[in-house]
Amino acid sequence: MYPTLESTVGNTPLVRLTRLPGPGSNFVYADVDGNIGYHAAGALPRRRNYRGDVPVDGTSGNFEWDGYIPFDELPSVYNPPSGLIVSANQNTFPENFAYPLLATNLPEFWKRWHMSLTGWCRGYVYMPLVGATRNPYTAIIVTFVLVGLWHAGTIHWLAWGLWHGCGQAGVLYWSRIAQRKRITFFKTTFGKLLGWALTLGFVSLGGTLVTFYDKGDFMDSFRLMGRAFGIV
Repeated sequence: MYPTLESTVGNTPLVRLTRLPGPGSNFVYADVDGNIGYHAAGALPRRRNYRGDVPVDGTSGNFEWDGYIPFDELPSVYNPPSGLIVSANQNTFPENFAYPLLATNLPEFWKRWHMSLTGWCRGYVYMPLVGATRNPYTAIIVTFVLVGLWHAGTIHWLAWGLWHGCGQAGVLYWSRIAQRKRITFFKTTFGKLLGWALTLGFVSLGGTLVTFYDKGDFMDSFRLMGRAFGIV
């Protein structure tokens, strides 16, 4: 709580914020007369030819810093009509990868890997496709193909999507057989270890499909697979 503050910087404590070095910070304040305000502060760079919504080539020199955003142009509010100012800190590093390399099967891997992406795809792509086709195998393959093409519209990522989609469909088919016949091997300690090894191997091999997606021939991926097994 501060003595009376004016909406302009003037000789108030806000003048100190103009000298606040980065990183960006939120400053919420109030005075004894009931005035409330908010002002962003910090050294926030201005980039040329850059909106911030997509990645750009940092080596081209076309998107370099062009000074800093002036303090008066940073977001601010003073005595809003609602009478409220809310500034809640958000976790800048939410849990998005829950130790996926410890997964003992593919479905578990994808529940742990890039959870924000997979959660969105499950709710907005996979489930609608299941409802439309009544076929979870088709739905899961199409979903992963779309995820692959979302990364990049190349044959490498298309193959990656097919690889993981077919893998997921195969595990789903097996799990239904195992449930029907009450096969519990993969629930044992040894079975989990074997499942972990198979899952890690499958994911690693799938990664070779996109290793050269931006700098090599598609067949280089299969040559890399072959060398991993000493075939080529």
